[in-house]
Amino acid sequence: MSDPTLAQQHLVKVHTTTHETVVTTHNHNQTPSINASGEKKKIVGVFYKGNEYAKLNPNFVGCVEGALGIREWLESQGHQYIVTDDKEGPDSELEKHIPDAHVIISTPFHPAYVTAERIKKAKNLELLLTAGIGSDHVDLKAAAAAGLTVAEVTGSNVVSVAEDELMRILILMRNFLPGYHQAVNGEWNVIVINTPLTEQTRGLFDKIELLSARKCLDCNNARGHCGHSSNC
Repeated sequence: MSDPTLAQQHLVKVHTTTHETVVTTHNHNQTPSINASGEKKKIVGVFYKGNEYAKLNPNFVGCVEGALGIREWLESQGHQYIVTDDKEGPDSELEKHIPDAHVIISTPFHPAYVTAERIKKAKNLELLLTAGIGSDHVDLKAAAAAGLTVAEVTGSNVVSVAEDELMRILILMRNFLPGYHQAVNGEWNVIVINTPLTEQTRGLFDKIELLSARKCLDCNNARGHCGHSSNC
């Protein structure tokens, strides 16, 4: 593929030897293009529906509505691009297109399960692509036996995983979960005010808020009072 949005990605290719299945990695530019033969391909994308969130965020492309952002490019090359979220059962949209599909694309969070039975039906299938990482949804032995390429975008989740782990570390260090449960269960009985009294902050805690509070301890760590009541 020559599309700049997909260039430089790394793919995982599965092939078979006499005794074992071998997984090797290749740079995307070294992988044969779907345009190499000049043949027009049928590509089936299986993604979840973004619904209203797809409308709110045009950059949310990993859904049915966004279609990975490659529809215009694929169709400009003459390929047929089918996108659906219907992937389960013998009457699903995916099942209807398997017999003549050349490429199946899905994501880790809405995977198209490509079983040995489905591979047997897919006479034209050449490539199984995960728009993310992981291949648990593919019968790798059956794919290797059929000579299929199973590919993923290696390393695409590196930043997200690092961010998630840092978040978890900070949650543990700052005792976030106990504090969250205390807040939602109404267990907090201390109000700490760190806002100095200015014309902008005067009455920050007005009578309505203070009268609705249960008896608590008010710790004023700043200059002046931003509104007080005998109730607190």
